[in-house]
Parts: sequence; C-alpha cells; structure tokens
Amino acid sequence: LSDFCSAIDAAGIRDRYYRLSLMVGSNLNAALVPLYRGPSRTGTQYGNTTDTNSGLFVTANYTETSGLTSNGSNYLRTGYLMNTLPAANTHLGFGLLQTTTTAAANFPVAMGVWNGINNAYSILLRRPSGTSTVSEFTRLDTATDRLGETVDSTTTIAAGNLISAWPKFFRDGVESGATATTSQDYPSAHEMWIFGTHRGNTGALVSGSAHRGGWYSIGATMTEAQALSFNNAIAAFYLAIGRA
Repeated sequence: LSDFCSAIDAAGIRDRYYRLSLMVGSNLNAALVPLYRGPSRTGTQYGNTTDTNSGLFVTANYTETSGLTSNGSNYLRTGYLMNTLPAANTHLGFGLLQTTTTAAANFPVAMGVWNGINNAYSILLRRPSGTSTVSEFTRLDTATDRLGETVDSTTTIAAGNLISAWPKFFRDGVESGATATTSQDYPSAHEMWIFGTHRGNTGALVSGSAHRGGWYSIGATMTEAQALSFNNAIAAFYLAIGRA
C-alpha cells in the first residue's frame, strides 16, 4: 500500500481520486475500507467512512488474492454523491478480474447510479440487445454521451482496468473505443453503487453483475498519461499481493 501511494504521488495524480478502494485486507470488513476518500488527505472527505455492504456479501466472497466476488444480487453503497463533480470532470474506474460471463438476458453494471428517468452514470459490462458502448455519462441511451468499447448481446468484456474518464475510455491505461462528444451533469444527490446500479429515487438495485472486482475509483477526469500511470501502479500492487 505504501508503494502504491508513493507511485500515485510520484505520478501527480493523487488529486484525481475523490474515492478509491483497492478491496484489500485480511478479511471482508477490511476490504470495504477505501484507501482515499478525497483528493487530499487533509481536505474534504466524500462518502461513507467504509463501503456499506448490502448485507449479502459474506466472508467466502473475498480473499486478498482474488478480490471481491459478486453474485448479481450483492452490492456496495459508497455514500459518494454523483452530483459532486460535473460530468465533463468525472471519472469512474473499475478493476475487472475476470471476463464477464453473465447471461445475455441481463445487462450487468460494474458501478452506476440512475435517477429512475433518463440520467445515469455507469460502467456497463454487457447489454441484453442492440449495441452500446461500455460507459454512459449521463443521458440514458443517448449515443453522444457514451464512451468506450462497443458491446452487445453476444460480446463479453474481458478482464482489465476499466476507466471511464470523460470524454474517453481507457482499458489498462490505453484509450479504447468511442469518445463522447456531449455531457450532461447528473442532477441529483444520489450515491454511486458498486457491482450494480440503482434507481436513486427508490434505492432499488438494477442490473446487478456477477463478477470479481479488484478496485474501484470515483473522481476527477484523467488524461491517457494519468490513466496509464494509475494502471502501472495497480499492476505493481497486484503483483506484490499475488492478486490475479
């Protein structure tokens, strides 16, 4: 962890993170403690002190070397409100530790928030029909707000470090897929959920996803150089703890 933090500082990207969890520690409770909760240690802190377990994650869902595994029904609540930053200065990041194999009948979301109408921030892993890109900022089903790789009902998403840093999507630190051309700020004080999205007006889980995660982040947007620096820090961290 110290080496990881040193790498982030050396790359000059500490201020990109309003919330970052490496899902690490000796047990499930430890894995729910985020490493960063604001762009600086002494400044404003955002979201819950720890991620709130939906009550469905159990000890068997976590090991330090394999990360945290969801079954499609369990999720984490961060307390981070998605109207904190404008869309054009926002990134979402998720460490996918295995290729998604969810049935085409679902469209799982790695992390997301939806106001129940037409505004959403999310990293999608797969769509049930039609074609979309892997992330959406913010008008639901508005193509110009989408960014990333093309996915449809017959395409799964390979494991990797996924960062949607408006207006670009980065896989393992390298730009991939479509670039967004418009953005619309998320209008409501709804929190980001991990391993699924939710109707922020009702709090009901929508599109939960069954897969393994190794980290997530929320914060300010990034350049490709910044995304690559973060990817390299994650790769070194994984190697040091034996995570694969």
